[in-house]
Amino acid sequence: CDEIRTDFDRIFIANAERELRELFTFEPLETIKHPMLDTMIGIRFLPLGIKYAYLFTSRGCCYKCTFCQTAQFINGQEFLPFDSIKIILEKYKKSGINFIFIMDENFLINNSNSQAVIDLLADMKFDWGVCTRAEYLKDKIEDLKKRGMRDCIIGIESLNSKTLNEISKNVSAGILKDVITELHMNNIYIHGTFMIGYERESINNDIIELAELKLDSCQLGVLTPFPKTELYNQLSKKYEISEDRKNFNGYSLAWEHPNISQNEMRNIILRSKKKLFNIQNIFRGIDKLYKNGLFENNNIEINI
Repeated sequence: CDEIRTDFDRIFIANAERELRELFTFEPLETIKHPMLDTMIGIRFLPLGIKYAYLFTSRGCCYKCTFCQTAQFINGQEFLPFDSIKIILEKYKKSGINFIFIMDENFLINNSNSQAVIDLLADMKFDWGVCTRAEYLKDKIEDLKKRGMRDCIIGIESLNSKTLNEISKNVSAGILKDVITELHMNNIYIHGTFMIGYERESINNDIIELAELKLDSCQLGVLTPFPKTELYNQLSKKYEISEDRKNFNGYSLAWEHPNISQNEMRNIILRSKKKLFNIQNIFRGIDKLYKNGLFENNNIEINI
């Protein structure tokens, strides 16, 4: 953030382990060691918790989606050494964890690297979930399920192919829908992320179309021009950008939308959530996890 630069004599951006070691005169960092990142996931209205862990096989992203800040802070994509991945998975297994969620921004982009990780997960009998792009899953889901995949996060963002091109998502709405259908057919839990508030869109129709996909869960956000992004540069040329940082929360309008006010956007979010978050989707998602053995194979805590 530009406002804080005058308060510090040096600023480190993104993955700065090597620079920090040099600053404190340590020996050069030879390799990245993956830390333990284990936690519990719960179901809001049930007294259950499932022990699981996060895995990063890479950091950064090679894509340039206009709304995303990652490319502004991390130059390119760095893959973690395979030995580091193997060591942390062995630690997870020893601590009783059987479910791993891979938090790369686009796991499967490097096919040979990803396949080696998947082979290792399968050999160690981990169930796993993944955060990735839809096109990397197309026509591969049945095989990935056999090798342990149980759920996934997909950045849908829009169901309008023109909008997807404008934000440099570089995937068609048709592929997104095909992959979601394929995930349903294989009983894989689907969490989608979706943004509303583009300049030219029919929000009500888009939400209806999104609801028809029957995602098991969905993260609904407002299109936000975060500083330093290409989206910020584009919108700031035509519209006023809010100076109140509280509006940059992903759920408020942070720019002067040509058709929607701040209050209208709040009402749109509330109406949209009612269409997307229903009891049928929740129980369908739980049923998928149950049938995939998530409750049977993993460390369950009962909270009373």
